[in-house]
Amino acid sequence: MVNRIGRIVSLSCNRCGFVRVCPVCGLSLRSQGELGVDFLFCGHCGYRGSGAKECLACGSDRLSSVGITVERVRGILANTLDVEVGLLTASEREGEGGAPVVVGTARCVLEEEWDLGVISDADSLLFGGLDSTEKGFRFLYRAAEASKDQLLVQTRSPEHPTLQAALRGHYEAFASAELPKRRALGYPPYTHLAEITFEGAEEEVRHAVESRLRPALVSGVELLDPVPIVVPLSPGNRRLPAWRALLRSRKRAALTEAAALVARLLARDRGGLKTHINMDPEEV
Repeated sequence: MVNRIGRIVSLSCNRCGFVRVCPVCGLSLRSQGELGVDFLFCGHCGYRGSGAKECLACGSDRLSSVGITVERVRGILANTLDVEVGLLTASEREGEGGAPVVVGTARCVLEEEWDLGVISDADSLLFGGLDSTEKGFRFLYRAAEASKDQLLVQTRSPEHPTLQAALRGHYEAFASAELPKRRALGYPPYTHLAEITFEGAEEEVRHAVESRLRPALVSGVELLDPVPIVVPLSPGNRRLPAWRALLRSRKRAALTEAAALVARLLARDRGGLKTHINMDPEEV
């Protein structure tokens, strides 16, 4: 089972497993080197920091973003084990019946039972942020149920409370640890969220946020600072700089009105700034 849950990946040390976290909210930081910008940022609170070249814990310069793909794992297993490795995803099903080893995404793999289950890169679940941690708990919990004989988990953090709670089937322990974090950070179920995605230059995005959107919001609705993301374009491998900001409110009606207002204001934009609003995003 290859983790395909969550789009925010963490920056981890290859030597000791240390994960860089945000000094403001405590969630994992992401490297933005893929955009040619040498800094780390938090996709939750908007914090930005310098892109350190060395691990703060052990001094190693071998840092990398956590996250692997189905095809990569399939290729490694086929070469290492010298056997047929099947593929099980929403769009492809190969060798499912006869292959001794099958690699697939969680949604498809967990529809069946397996003699041995293996979860690669569980750390991207454990350190991916609030929403991915909740999904990670469900993934790990279901994986334990779907593995009849044994479940192997690849992780540098075997004592992580989310991992331990999931593998032991202790939902109450997970909830008691996660809900206080969500309340403190103002995340669901204590608030409602809307995601605004901008495509364009950073100067245009920040000007729109500060001069047009933020001043128009009523009391009780908060607009978090935009943070960079990456939007792939077709054809080819071109990438367009994009930014994401979150609207947040404790009242659903107030958030809905604010999102509609933002949509109207952005629709009048003549500067070529492309935007998209997503109510109740599954991942933040």
